Amino acid sequence: EIAELVAEEPPITLEAVFEEVDKACRQETRTLYESEGLGSVLGAGGVPEALQTWLSESKEKLLGRHGHREKAWKRLWAQVARSEDILARHLVAIEENVSAKLPNGVPSLPPAVTAADELKVESKYTTKLGAPAVCLRSLAASFVDFAKQDKEQKIEEFSQLLKVWEKGREKHERLLRPRLGSPDMAEELTQLDNIESQRSAELVEHVNKFRTLLVRTQAESMMRFLEDATVCSKGLMQLLDSTLRQEQLQVPPDTAIPKKHMTLKKLRKAQRIREQVAQGGEDRSQVRLWDGIDMQLPLAVVHGAEDLVLDLGQDPRDTAVTASAAAAAPAVPDKKDPKKAAAAKNAPPPEPAAPPSLIPPSWAAALKEKSAVKGLVST
Repeated sequence: EIAELVAEEPPITLEAVFEEVDKACRQETRTLYESEGLGSVLGAGGVPEALQTWLSESKEKLLGRHGHREKAWKRLWAQVARSEDILARHLVAIEENVSAKLPNGVPSLPPAVTAADELKVESKYTTKLGAPAVCLRSLAASFVDFAKQDKEQKIEEFSQLLKVWEKGREKHERLLRPRLGSPDMAEELTQLDNIESQRSAELVEHVNKFRTLLVRTQAESMMRFLEDATVCSKGLMQLLDSTLRQEQLQVPPDTAIPKKHMTLKKLRKAQRIREQVAQGGEDRSQVRLWDGIDMQLPLAVVHGAEDLVLDLGQDPRDTAVTASAAAAAPAVPDKKDPKKAAAAKNAPPPEPAAPPSLIPPSWAAALKEKSAVKGLVST
């Protein structure tokens, strides 16, 4: 409600405020002088010459060239420009970046060979590394460090257990030769063989359990990272949408503003949008729904490691598997109603339930939908 009230108010400029103050000052001064019987000392502007000079100089200091208004909007313009640089809104020519890194005398880019290279103009521009990308990279680096430390810690703890099993094997080898090499010690040899078989089976079992624990822990860490990345990306998108841009500034009249040139890629995109709107499509030139996190790569990585897990089981968080299992349950025929019993008997078989996975498909679908953000195209 406050925003609507503010939007309905007419804009107030510094020039309008000065004119109002100037008019009030002249009126009050003239009234005061006339009441004192000093109207003869008033000048052509209705005020004394000294006051007229001061008002003119004040107007020049406020609204004139290099005055307070010009300095104020230039500072604001520079601040918004720095904000756009921090958020990496500006396109930067790739040729400039490459030439800045090459030593003197080395050509930055080869000369154009064919006219077809003009169609690749959009590939000659890129964006700087801004604050949003730094935040996401920092989050990813933190996740990688945490996953590595957790993995190394678990491996170190399990290595201590491996040493115990290894010492057991060495002990059995020492008992095997030469005392148990005699045919008279066949019974003791059999007992030692059984003990070694139990030790070996126990080792294999615990290795498989540890491998399962490690894979599950890493998968859960990745799921937490994707959830954090979703929250972070949505917040950064809203930050970009709510940040002031230079195009939104109202500068004083007769002021030269540097124009931003659109790349060939943006021009083609604008043309495609105009054509879609002309055909009755959605106007995506201002606001659009940005796609959520693409889950294909994370799911492929996790599915590739699921063979190392002993028993995937059913994750209680996977609502899709629970629903499909309920749908797959055989229908109980109604003996009282033969029509219902016949319909249940002739009903098509339900679709087979999806195989269990470390990452529930329902969770992945929900995260992709949740990470989609409706934002401005200019971001």
